[in-house]
Amino acid sequence: MANDNSKKIKFDTTRVCRVNIPITCADFYGDLLLFGTENGLYSYPLNEPGGKLRLLSTRKYLQLNVIEEIGTIVSRSGNSPNLINGWTGKYDVVSIHNLKSISNLKKPKKFETETKIKKLKETKGCYYYSITKIGNSVYLSVAKTSSILIMKYAPQPFNKFMKLKEINIDTHVTHMEVIVFDNKELQLCITSNTGFQIINLTSVTCENINFDSIDITGPSLRSVLFSDKIFYGYKNMAIVAPIEEVNKKIDSIKWKEPITYIEKFGNNHIVTGSACEALVYDSAGNIVHIFETKQNTDKKLNLLVSKNDQLYLSFAAQSKDEKGVINTISTVLRVKLQALDE
Repeated sequence: MANDNSKKIKFDTTRVCRVNIPITCADFYGDLLLFGTENGLYSYPLNEPGGKLRLLSTRKYLQLNVIEEIGTIVSRSGNSPNLINGWTGKYDVVSIHNLKSISNLKKPKKFETETKIKKLKETKGCYYYSITKIGNSVYLSVAKTSSILIMKYAPQPFNKFMKLKEINIDTHVTHMEVIVFDNKELQLCITSNTGFQIINLTSVTCENINFDSIDITGPSLRSVLFSDKIFYGYKNMAIVAPIEEVNKKIDSIKWKEPITYIEKFGNNHIVTGSACEALVYDSAGNIVHIFETKQNTDKKLNLLVSKNDQLYLSFAAQSKDEKGVINTISTVLRVKLQALDE
């Protein structure tokens, strides 16, 4: 890859808390860490030593995104999707919450009421959504059983997501990313178990992204977008292409071990990993940091959220109590990227 001209950085790692909940999704807002579960939504105060979990809602939370730029929380509730056999729930829906209310919640278990929840009716049947921020624009892409709905946030006087495009598709989507080139045409990069596709949202033409065979790359996981290039993340490697020529391979990165996830971390890094370890790569394709579980342990490493210069990981272990009920204990770590003075 190209030489990395970014500033030298360090990783400031802090143990945040231990929680006994099976986490399905997470995000943070200021000094508040949010955990979504199938049994409710919880908050944890990062600025209080010995802080305690607070139950905010008993509603099922499967996805959660805090978008501070527009003062909004986006969430998805409903049935858990089966990414292999397809989605079976009918009532999954994307909801919008007022972010300003979260700092002054007064009544327990009234999160939806106090944050003025608004269910987006046009997203009914959603099994996955993604958020893409490009400049001052925020896009919400919603995958449904037979179509993808792309919405764009309209600021004042509307202050809401509005429909931009809906396209029919028979592919079961596992990730989506809105892309814009110099010509200002919007594209949608779709990830499925069989590969990547780029859809032009103006002409609704589709381009299949083909590189090496699946025997070499492994299954496709997701794309990661940078300012001038796009990473196509596979189980065994990543293929790098310029943003203006998305089907042109300019480089590749071979992972140390097969991975199950890949996310952007800060402006110039990606984090990849599996249940055993998480690795941070710089923009030159070098491993710059490793988080791993101890050998001979049943703890599993999970990536909770990676946003801006912060990353949250959990080390989760399961045990049975006297009644045979399985309990999950997760140790949560926060990792901050910090630039070093030259």
